[in-house]
Amino acid sequence: MRKQIIGNIASRAILMTGILVGLMLSSCKKDDPEPVDPLAVSRTVLVYMAANNSLGSSAYDDLDLDEMQQAVDAGSLHGGRLLVFHAPWRSSQSLIEITEQGKKTLKTYSSDKSSVSPERMSEVLSDVRILASADDYGLVLWSHGTGWGDEKNSRSASTRAWGVDDSYGSQWMKVSTLADVIENSNLNPSFIYFDACLMGTIEVAYEMRRCTPEIIASGTETRVYGMPYQLNVPVFFAKNRNLEDAARNTFEDYQTGKYDNGATDCSISLIRTHGLEDLAAATRRIMETGAMPKSTYKPVKYGWTSYGIYDMPDYIKALPVDTDMKTAWTKAFNRVVPYFAATAKYGSYDLTNFGGLGCYILDSPADAQYMGYDTYEWWKDVVSANPSLNPAD
Repeated sequence: MRKQIIGNIASRAILMTGILVGLMLSSCKKDDPEPVDPLAVSRTVLVYMAANNSLGSSAYDDLDLDEMQQAVDAGSLHGGRLLVFHAPWRSSQSLIEITEQGKKTLKTYSSDKSSVSPERMSEVLSDVRILASADDYGLVLWSHGTGWGDEKNSRSASTRAWGVDDSYGSQWMKVSTLADVIENSNLNPSFIYFDACLMGTIEVAYEMRRCTPEIIASGTETRVYGMPYQLNVPVFFAKNRNLEDAARNTFEDYQTGKYDNGATDCSISLIRTHGLEDLAAATRRIMETGAMPKSTYKPVKYGWTSYGIYDMPDYIKALPVDTDMKTAWTKAFNRVVPYFAATAKYGSYDLTNFGGLGCYILDSPADAQYMGYDTYEWWKDVVSANPSLNPAD
């Protein structure tokens, strides 16, 4: 009996001790749960900075990296991650992360591959998915650019299509190759921003339509200072992101006149790729008529390239086709390009009638072979339907 009484007392003591400990622990807990950041995102944005060229030798990559750091220090990430693949002037390539504590190197790459080779880009995109996995990705393509054409820019680096790496015999990447690399990476970026010249053309957008739902690009050249990262990084990491804000930021930042002794020249467009199939169909119907502009037509030229980047809406308006066809085309175009802006001029080029998207204009069937234009999907799916431009079988 004594043992039973002692056992009961011990059991009660243990129970009371447990209750007291529980009360002490519960008193240590906060009455309210930790606040949740309403702007929090699970997003990684990669800036692919191919700067081993005249831009890097002039340290414009460093200026943009400083702008990124400025934005991150201001608290713009909201839990997201900003990564930069940096291929600087005559130095090693690396994948870095911009954090509030500064730059952190995630990986250094061997020197056996050009920064604009499909092998290196594929490797980097794979690394991003592993090292900075997220629900959503964004991609900024930073370098020189010439649109779809294989063009040599004698004024600076040898730039053909997108990107240039001067340590590897001025290697570059054709747009169709760029599209293949991004599409096969399974990164599925929700946007691509071309921080490069002359990438705002229908040929580029159509080639990359399966890579991303939204593209920002310029049909003209862009100034060497590029986009304002201190303004656009917060847009990229906004929970309810509106990419139109990034395009507008770029345009309005140049209108302040703080670059290049007050020069404000700029053009920018937001391209939504989900509407490109309808635009292709509307354009193909016009092409099938065999329509060609009058010999007196003077196209609106966007830049210096020998193959020409011309204003697409202006070109379509000049074609002698049924009004209903043009109306249907305009509706399709407006869905693809919901926002664009341009100054009245870019250098010596008149942009008064800038319509938001450039294109190549063929005058004869022979033009299809120029610089491999006939290898692009826009030619195959659309322009080749014009019997006036399609070479005879």
